Amino acid sequence: MEDQILTRFSTVSDTNRGNLVRHRERNYYCVPLSMASSCRDFDPRKRAFSDEELKPQPLIKKSRKQFVPDDLKDDKYWARRRKNNLAAKRSRDARRMKENQIALRAGYLEKENVGLRQELERLKKENLILQNKLAKYEDV
Repeated sequence: MEDQILTRFSTVSDTNRGNLVRHRERNYYCVPLSMASSCRDFDPRKRAFSDEELKPQPLIKKSRKQFVPDDLKDDKYWARRRKNNLAAKRSRDARRMKENQIALRAGYLEKENVGLRQELERLKKENLILQNKLAKYEDV
């Protein structure tokens, strides 16, 4: 189940049904094999994110694209483009991985929270029963 979540949701905000279908069509849900193995190692019970990791990143304005004429597109230009494209892909994959881990951790914590609330209610009821029993013995 966790592996499916990791490979299907591209971002935390895309978890609703409509976006998920659209992303499947574009293959945005695929995670590279090198990153998928590290996803399997992720344990939401043990991994807590620091405040720094959870802080939203500042929005950076993109500079306008500069048109490069075809006659200037030499081997050096294409090498830079390939290098930049790979760096951008690594960055997107890393961001997706982090968002997936945060979503998994949030899901785990929500589930744990529900369990703890149920346990608290059970203990409150047990406490009330024991107080009533104790009150009966104090009257004697």
